[in-house]
Amino acid sequence: MMTVMAVGFFDMFFDSEYRQRDDINDLRDRESSLAGDLSALGQQNAMLRQQVHELSMVVNVLVKMLEEAGHVEAKILRYRVEAELDAQAAQRSNAPGLGASLYGAPADDRPVDAPPPTTPTTCSRCGAQVPANLTVITADGVVCDRCGSER
Repeated sequence: MMTVMAVGFFDMFFDSEYRQRDDINDLRDRESSLAGDLSALGQQNAMLRQQVHELSMVVNVLVKMLEEAGHVEAKILRYRVEAELDAQAAQRSNAPGLGASLYGAPADDRPVDAPPPTTPTTCSRCGAQVPANLTVITADGVVCDRCGSER
């Protein structure tokens, strides 16, 4: 007859069969969780495909309506769209990191400050014609940067 011994914490902790069974149960739990996640991703993928299809149809109808109304030529529109797609692909391949953001304008498409005016101005000291953005206003009047730095 075999005597049944009480299993203590340390006996269970150091029992490799117990640890193997525990690991197997953990893997089964993870597998079922991943299967549920995969199913949800498949449904989301199908929904996104449907939305892209619907948006494509809307764009096609709008282009046909604009063409029928005489506001746009389909051939020219197609060339311009292809050129824009090529430009964006080139920009993404040259940009470091992830490229264009889905939620905002890429860094290259953000508004740029207007360049300073280049109105020709006469230096009151040397008489040279220089752009207005390369001048300094002094007590003597408007002088070019060169004359202003000699002071």
